[in-house]
Amino acid sequence: MSEDLFEAVNLDSVATLDRPQAAPLELLDGGEVIELSIKPSLWQIALESARPVAGAALVGACAWFLRSAIGAAADFVLAATALVAILRVAQASLVWASSLYVLTNRRAIRFRGVVRVETQERKLATIREAQLRVSATQRSLRLGTLHMRSEQDEQPLVWPNAPRASEVHARVLRAIRKARGR
Repeated sequence: MSEDLFEAVNLDSVATLDRPQAAPLELLDGGEVIELSIKPSLWQIALESARPVAGAALVGACAWFLRSAIGAAADFVLAATALVAILRVAQASLVWASSLYVLTNRRAIRFRGVVRVETQERKLATIREAQLRVSATQRSLRLGTLHMRSEQDEQPLVWPNAPRASEVHARVLRAIRKARGR
């Protein structure tokens, strides 16, 4: 019976089944070239999760030391704080995984979002300043946050926790000068 079943399958039709294909990238204009495409540093997960996880650990430690006084509630507090810490790290991981910074010969773009992808962009020719801001923690990790302000928009385009930030900043500045024809 299994031989009959095998013979009934037309191998030509199997080969022509629709295969998943990449969606057409229609975000780029004609002649637009991607010069840089990076994700935020993986350190972003730790940096965004540090305070909530430390707070949960502090509350959990207090519950641990007071477990004889508060009894069964200590187990609940420990489980809740562990859950808060895990959920915060998971949320930060999703934010990191869904973020992408793209520099083309015409625009700077930031993509983010898991369910609904948000796109922010600025035309390079209209960017009036591109600042690199580096905190002490970011400096030790070779990270930085780029702020690109255009002439029309009050809100800057921000690339937080960019890896090798000084190199990325230099590339952005070169691309801006080139887009302006300087």
